[in-house]
Amino acid sequence: MLSDRRRLVLRALIEEYIARALPVGSRTLVERYNLGISSATVRSELSLLEDMGYLTQPHTSAGRIPTDYGYRAFVDDLLKDSNIKVDESTLSQLKDCATDLDDLLDKTSQALARLTDCMTMLVPPRFLSVDIRLINLVPLSQSRLLVVIVTDDGQVFDRQMDIPASCTPESIQRTQELINKLLVGRNLSFEREILPSELKDVQDDLFQLVVSEIMICLKEKNAIKAHPLGMSHLLGKPEFSDPACLMPILEELEGDTLLLRVFDDAVHSDKPVVRIGHENDSEALSSVSVIANRFGQDSHRGLIVIVGPTRMNYSAVITAVRAAQDILKDL
Repeated sequence: MLSDRRRLVLRALIEEYIARALPVGSRTLVERYNLGISSATVRSELSLLEDMGYLTQPHTSAGRIPTDYGYRAFVDDLLKDSNIKVDESTLSQLKDCATDLDDLLDKTSQALARLTDCMTMLVPPRFLSVDIRLINLVPLSQSRLLVVIVTDDGQVFDRQMDIPASCTPESIQRTQELINKLLVGRNLSFEREILPSELKDVQDDLFQLVVSEIMICLKEKNAIKAHPLGMSHLLGKPEFSDPACLMPILEELEGDTLLLRVFDDAVHSDKPVVRIGHENDSEALSSVSVIANRFGQDSHRGLIVIVGPTRMNYSAVITAVRAAQDILKDL
């Protein structure tokens, strides 16, 4: 547990490092921040913060920079601070960029990229849930089945699956009729916890197997789709001055694995979900932070995702994300 003074010093160092991307020394903090303590005391606090894992010193003669652990303490304080409200100027800019309902999501995404100086992805609600029109089960062989899913907006998905050789055409037909009875006309979300209870309660192995495949199919082929904006903002950061450093991150985005990793946590949280550096599941994302927040309600929930260096301006990004969430709440 950090003391108030240690927390103040840590916050000042992180804000300075975010602003200048250079190691920070005690003299800089004393001169630029009204800490109310001497340079010697600041040096002592910095040394202790380093020993505790909040800071690191890249070179013996250089100042210090935050670790992922240090950023985590800083961000947790931001998320707990009830005095941090949505900035009215930020909210106004987002509204100005999102006046046309037809391209509200696109303009909001563009505004977020500009305001956060990071890469932005916005997943529309229609990619987090679908309305089912029809499901067909087509036997391909004694142990192979084709599942065909048609949605109300005209999308058609299919997936092949293995089934027990003991399944008869009659059992497949019964399963198809029951699935259509329970799902047609309903909104089906890709969130694991809100699978309709009627489906969970059916005591039939083939039925449960097919339902599981339907969820996997929809989640893989429709749920996680987004077009990133603001890639140039990442390229302009000192951390990514060598484009080769950005290639692993781009590969993660191309496969949509980044969104898959934050999807479940973010759509179930009222607050922004923040993953910093090595908190991300992939080593390729160890140099970036990911901030994700849902917007909308119930089946109309979408997802806002911001990707930037671990040195991103967390306060500004979280404020902009909350503003976007407010803009899109009635979508």
